[in-house]
Amino acid sequence: MGPDNVWHKKAFMQRVQAERGIRAKSDLFVELCSGRDVLDVGCVGQNMNYDDPRWLHQKIRNSAASVLGVDIDRAGISELKSRGLDAIHADDLENSGSDFDLVVMSDVIEHVDDPVAFLRFYAAFLRENGRIVVTTPNPFSAIHLLRILRWNQVKVNPEHTMWIDPGVFTEIANRAELTLCDFLWISDYADLGAMGLGSRVMRHTASLMSRVRRYYSPYYMVALTR
Repeated sequence: MGPDNVWHKKAFMQRVQAERGIRAKSDLFVELCSGRDVLDVGCVGQNMNYDDPRWLHQKIRNSAASVLGVDIDRAGISELKSRGLDAIHADDLENSGSDFDLVVMSDVIEHVDDPVAFLRFYAAFLRENGRIVVTTPNPFSAIHLLRILRWNQVKVNPEHTMWIDPGVFTEIANRAELTLCDFLWISDYADLGAMGLGSRVMRHTASLMSRVRRYYSPYYMVALTR
């Protein structure tokens, strides 16, 4: 890694440390996708209840100029197609001849085997000046600290293969030969109304902690360019 990359990573982490805003994930994606041609990676797994108004893929469709969903779940893709939505298996994407202004990866990268190869693959479908926008859980979220203090454990999605903090993401981007161009902290999108009192108290406490120190935020977003 040359001195330019060291400088870039240091500058990006200064940006992370200085960021004070916390955005809602769905609102952010609706804003970013507005009027653009979008590839939504992992669209099936966002929510299996496709009639739920919170389903991110539908929110993106309502905002973007065009949307193609992509996933590795063939049954899920068939379900989306039966609903009249444009969706494709990842294996078929290379032969689609498509390119996009924006590639959206909402909480997907922590599921893959090789994040560097994953980013490289989808970067090939970006138009000039296009962006990849990634959200992923923050391993240093306050909710994890509180769970450790309360139960001496951390709740982990059994399909996750890794935790990626912003510092590690700089190296992943570097190895994928992509440039990190934006960063935001993302708020929790859990349904507090569906939780018990203890869980709601813990979530509210974690939210207060993230307002004091943004590095306690539950998720974050990075944007990358080629």
